[in-house]
Amino acid sequence: VQVPFDEGSQAAALQQASSLPDLASPKEELLADFLGRDGSGKTSILEPGAVAADDIWALAEFDLHLTDVARALAPLTSERLGFRSRGRRKGMVWVPFSSAAEARRLRPERLSREDVDAGVVEAHLEFIRSRRVCLMAWIA
Repeated sequence: VQVPFDEGSQAAALQQASSLPDLASPKEELLADFLGRDGSGKTSILEPGAVAADDIWALAEFDLHLTDVARALAPLTSERLGFRSRGRRKGMVWVPFSSAAEARRLRPERLSREDVDAGVVEAHLEFIRSRRVCLMAWIA
């Protein structure tokens, strides 16, 4: 599904994505599940309420359109796709590294005992078990 956005919204969303305060590389062991084989870049999860809505209005607009597509698709998943939709997950923003130096600085770290204790692995396994359809909005 292609959703037309004006150039102003696209430029604002790109600037907003690049300015998110918590952009980081996924953990090394989880990277391929989020970004594919040989994937690289930094990601951020769009946590509702974590960033002021005014600060990410354009990203929120793109995310809302993905929510609308997910809602339209949900009633069809059981009959047409062979699984029952459990709703959508939080939005994830991916941004390429701005330079080779940034890529080295933000090289993915390995999972730690603290990550395991904090439930990172369990949450990731739930993500793997429940993912069926991926909806993406390319901004630029």
